[in-house]
Amino acid sequence: MKTVLITGANRGIGLEHTRRYAERGARIFATARKPDEADELAALAKRHAEIKVLAYDASDNGAAAALKDRIGSAPLDLMFANAGAMGTRRQTFGDVDTEAVQALIQVNALAPLKLAEAVRRQRCAIRSESDGVSDQPYGLDRRQRLGRRLRLSPLQGDAEHDR
Repeated sequence: MKTVLITGANRGIGLEHTRRYAERGARIFATARKPDEADELAALAKRHAEIKVLAYDASDNGAAAALKDRIGSAPLDLMFANAGAMGTRRQTFGDVDTEAVQALIQVNALAPLKLAEAVRRQRCAIRSESDGVSDQPYGLDRRQRLGRRLRLSPLQGDAEHDR
């Protein structure tokens, strides 16, 4: 049985990944920032006992370590770093809200990296793409908005950047 961690599992792509892996019989750690407000995820978890819903707020610097503690040392086969943010307003040159941009960087770039670091010893494939549910070999291929790829090999604990 595969074990999958899916962040941002309360809606959209994360919810669909959760649904599809549940249909395949996988054990799933599905996260939401506010699990008590994640009605569709809760309904799905009621239908599939292998789904465990956990709180995870990507904007919290300590969230990755806390989530790792709740998951324990069980090996993960796959992690979808799907939690993300779009921001609340359009940014224009001359009117950039640096705090808002820093918050987006925290959620969309640093949080997935910290989560990958937290679970790196659990031998899992880590994906942050929306190309559908797949069974990739172990490793990381995280396409970041800044046009870089970060590859992390959990088996070796090394990271490298491609430009």
